[in-house]
Amino acid sequence: MALGITLTVFAFVPAGGIYSFLEIQPWEFANLSPIMTTDQIMRLDALRSGQHTLISELEGLITFPSFHAVWAFLFMWGFFPIKQFRFGAIFLNLLVIASTPIQGAHYFIDVVGGLIIAVVAIWAATRLTRPQFGDGRHVSC
Repeated sequence: MALGITLTVFAFVPAGGIYSFLEIQPWEFANLSPIMTTDQIMRLDALRSGQHTLISELEGLITFPSFHAVWAFLFMWGFFPIKQFRFGAIFLNLLVIASTPIQGAHYFIDVVGGLIIAVVAIWAATRLTRPQFGDGRHVSC
């Protein structure tokens, strides 16, 4: 559900990452291993111009909202009920979220957008999978 929402939002507001906006060249961030590079801009430009109509690889294409932030939040939520993994999952996924602007070349608003999508997807999934009775009462899981 979260991926579907992310792809839908991206389709209406495709954006390039911060590295392309600041015109930072790949050799200028040689000490980093960013996921997003100038390849993303070439792919987006090819889609916009009509050169390509089919995307075979999504890696590094979606900038807003950040799916890194989406899945990190989903993992935190998913592991939260398991006491043995709770704090490790939260810690590691907070590191993923914190590194997303640097390694994923996202703006902070991309991360915020991803977190909002994760919350909406969790809310919708729990709402849609909640058992219901005919008299209107709900059973909490």
